[in-house]
Amino acid sequence: MDATAQQGTGSGSPAPSPTPVGGTGEGAPTGEILARPLYTINPPPPYPRLARKLGHEGVVQLEALVSIAGRVDDLRIAASSGHESLDAAALEAVRFWRFSAGQRNGQPVAMRVRVPVRFSLRAGS
Repeated sequence: MDATAQQGTGSGSPAPSPTPVGGTGEGAPTGEILARPLYTINPPPPYPRLARKLGHEGVVQLEALVSIAGRVDDLRIAASSGHESLDAAALEAVRFWRFSAGQRNGQPVAMRVRVPVRFSLRAGS
Protein backbone atom coordinates (compact mmCIF):
# COMPACT_ATOMS: atom_id res chain seq x y z
CA MET A 1 0.00 0.00 0.00
CA ASP A 2 1.73 3.13 -1.16
CA ALA A 3 -1.07 5.51 -0.36
CA THR A 4 -0.38 9.20 -0.39
CA ALA A 5 -2.27 12.18 0.88
CA GLN A 6 -5.06 13.20 -1.45
CA GLN A 7 -5.42 16.89 -2.22
CA GLY A 8 -8.48 17.26 0.01
CA THR A 9 -7.80 14.73 2.77
CA GLY A 10 -5.28 16.65 4.81
CA SER A 11 -3.14 13.70 5.81
CA GLY A 12 0.22 12.16 5.11
CA SER A 13 0.46 8.44 4.59
CA PRO A 14 2.85 5.67 5.43
CA ALA A 15 4.93 4.36 2.58
CA PRO A 16 4.73 0.59 2.29
CA SER A 17 7.29 -1.36 4.28
CA PRO A 18 9.44 -0.85 7.34
CA THR A 19 13.05 -1.95 7.01
CA PRO A 20 15.43 -3.26 9.66
CA VAL A 21 17.79 -0.74 11.17
CA GLY A 22 21.47 -1.52 10.87
CA GLY A 23 20.77 -4.29 8.36
CA THR A 24 22.59 -5.01 5.16
CA GLY A 25 19.65 -4.17 2.94
CA GLU A 26 19.03 -7.89 2.46
CA GLY A 27 15.94 -7.85 4.72
CA ALA A 28 15.50 -9.66 8.00
CA PRO A 29 17.91 -12.44 9.02
CA THR A 30 16.62 -16.01 8.73
CA GLY A 31 14.10 -16.76 11.46
CA GLU A 32 13.34 -13.06 12.04
CA ILE A 33 10.06 -11.33 11.24
CA LEU A 34 10.15 -7.54 11.26
CA ALA A 35 7.80 -5.45 13.36
CA ARG A 36 5.18 -3.93 11.05
CA PRO A 37 2.80 -1.00 11.48
CA LEU A 38 -0.86 -1.95 11.73
CA TYR A 39 -1.88 0.33 8.87
CA THR A 40 -5.56 -0.57 9.17
CA ILE A 41 -5.84 0.94 12.66
CA ASN A 42 -3.13 3.62 12.67
CA PRO A 43 -4.33 7.04 11.55
CA PRO A 44 -2.12 8.77 8.99
CA PRO A 45 -0.49 11.99 10.18
CA PRO A 46 -2.39 15.18 9.40
CA TYR A 47 -0.91 17.22 6.55
CA PRO A 48 0.22 20.48 8.19
CA ARG A 49 -1.92 23.32 6.85
CA LEU A 50 0.98 25.70 6.13
CA ALA A 51 3.02 22.94 4.46
CA ARG A 52 0.06 22.20 2.21
CA LYS A 53 -0.36 25.89 1.37
CA LEU A 54 3.36 26.21 0.55
CA GLY A 55 3.32 23.03 -1.52
CA HIS A 56 5.77 21.15 0.72
CA GLU A 57 6.09 17.43 0.06
CA GLY A 58 8.54 14.75 1.12
CA VAL A 59 9.23 11.48 2.85
CA VAL A 60 10.21 11.35 6.51
CA GLN A 61 12.21 8.24 7.47
CA LEU A 62 11.54 7.47 11.12
CA GLU A 63 13.41 4.95 13.25
CA ALA A 64 11.13 3.27 15.79
CA LEU A 65 12.00 0.94 18.63
CA VAL A 66 8.99 -1.37 18.76
CA SER A 67 8.36 -3.26 22.01
CA ILE A 68 7.20 -6.86 22.21
CA ALA A 69 3.75 -5.42 22.97
CA GLY A 70 3.79 -3.58 19.62
CA ARG A 71 4.14 -0.09 21.08
CA VAL A 72 6.69 2.55 20.10
CA ASP A 73 9.22 2.80 22.95
CA ASP A 74 11.58 5.21 21.18
CA LEU A 75 11.22 7.25 18.01
CA ARG A 76 13.57 9.51 16.10
CA ILE A 77 14.05 10.98 12.65
CA ALA A 78 16.46 8.89 10.59
CA ALA A 79 16.13 11.11 7.50
CA SER A 80 14.26 14.41 7.32
CA SER A 81 11.78 15.32 4.62
CA GLY A 82 13.52 18.67 4.46
CA HIS A 83 10.49 20.37 6.03
CA GLU A 84 10.30 20.69 9.81
CA SER A 85 6.49 20.71 9.91
CA LEU A 86 6.24 17.43 7.95
CA ASP A 87 8.87 15.82 10.19
CA ALA A 88 7.01 16.95 13.33
CA ALA A 89 3.63 15.70 12.03
CA ALA A 90 5.11 12.28 11.23
CA LEU A 91 6.76 12.01 14.66
CA GLU A 92 3.59 13.01 16.51
CA ALA A 93 1.42 10.47 14.66
CA VAL A 94 3.77 7.46 14.61
CA ARG A 95 4.59 7.87 18.32
CA PHE A 96 1.09 6.51 19.08
CA TRP A 97 0.90 3.86 16.34
CA ARG A 98 0.55 0.18 17.10
CA PHE A 99 2.71 -2.46 15.41
CA SER A 100 2.67 -6.20 15.11
CA ALA A 101 5.71 -7.13 17.18
CA GLY A 102 8.80 -8.47 15.53
CA GLN A 103 9.75 -12.10 16.06
CA ARG A 104 12.97 -14.03 16.21
CA ASN A 105 12.77 -17.82 16.08
CA GLY A 106 9.04 -17.64 16.76
CA GLN A 107 9.41 -15.46 19.88
CA PRO A 108 8.35 -11.79 20.11
CA VAL A 109 11.31 -9.41 20.39
CA ALA A 110 11.77 -5.65 20.62
CA MET A 111 13.41 -4.29 17.49
CA ARG A 112 14.23 -1.11 15.64
CA VAL A 113 12.66 -0.58 12.24
CA ARG A 114 12.57 2.29 9.76
CA VAL A 115 9.13 3.63 8.97
CA PRO A 116 8.83 5.88 5.92
CA VAL A 117 5.98 8.41 5.98
CA ARG A 118 5.16 10.12 2.68
CA PHE A 119 3.57 13.55 2.34
CA SER A 120 2.35 14.17 -1.18
CA LEU A 121 -0.14 16.64 -2.61
CA ARG A 122 -0.58 14.63 -5.81
CA ALA A 123 -3.01 11.72 -5.86
CA GLY A 124 -1.43 8.37 -6.69
CA SER A 125 2.20 9.45 -6.26
